[in-house]
Amino acid sequence: MPPLQRIGQGRTADVFVWRDGQVIKLYHDGFPCALIEHEYRIARIVAASEDIAPRVFDLVEHDGRPGLIYERLDGPTLYQTIHAGRPWTLIAAARILAEVQAASHAYTAPDLPARRPQIAERITAAEGLSPGEKARLQEIVAQLPDGDTLCHNDLHPNNILVTARGPVAIDWMDASRGDPLADVARTQLLIGNRFCYEQNPVPRVVIRALLALFQAAHLRRYRALRHAPAEGLAAWRGPLAAARLIEGISEERDRLLALARGNLTP
Repeated sequence: MPPLQRIGQGRTADVFVWRDGQVIKLYHDGFPCALIEHEYRIARIVAASEDIAPRVFDLVEHDGRPGLIYERLDGPTLYQTIHAGRPWTLIAAARILAEVQAASHAYTAPDLPARRPQIAERITAAEGLSPGEKARLQEIVAQLPDGDTLCHNDLHPNNILVTARGPVAIDWMDASRGDPLADVARTQLLIGNRFCYEQNPVPRVVIRALLALFQAAHLRRYRALRHAPAEGLAAWRGPLAAARLIEGISEERDRLLALARGNLTP
């Protein structure tokens, strides 16, 4: 068999052209098989919502590497369209992000793992917070709703492909069932933190202003489609920031700690 043509490269896996209309996602050596099987199970559940997610076909091995075969979807990421366009494309991109997110929240996902216990577990493992701070954050999480809505939990412009059939969300490995407001708050957190580590010659104050504009446009469009009260979003902000600390992005650490502690009382 001739060498595969690589069309995507990531920290955990590479993506190659496979057969007609398909790609294969091959994982790097040492990536846990249990996580690959987990992604496969989730991808099969999520693929039922064909309009917003790619189809998955099989779990295979190729040249000694485990992989998943997905539907091939051609097109730039939403992030790439922003960089290739002009400043005014920012608002259009934010609206697309909101529309994909709102569309995913029209589905329930009773067979996916629950999100709230995942957040609580990650807070327990987070570094930089005192035991007392973690305990108060756990109390907040315990009072937040469970929900059974399909939540992506890592939805941002790099995880949306702009294809011929419309925008499609990819990378559903962290998908769960939960409160849709937690999913929206997580997206807002990811957008807002981007200036911390983005390598860009544009002055940071300009980047912050543009990201604030993007956040506002995303939330405004989402609220036009689904109910999203401010108090519900705010309640998730601290716990989600604390949970993200375990991802080890050093440039975000100070901001995440400040957000995690924002609503805690002494």
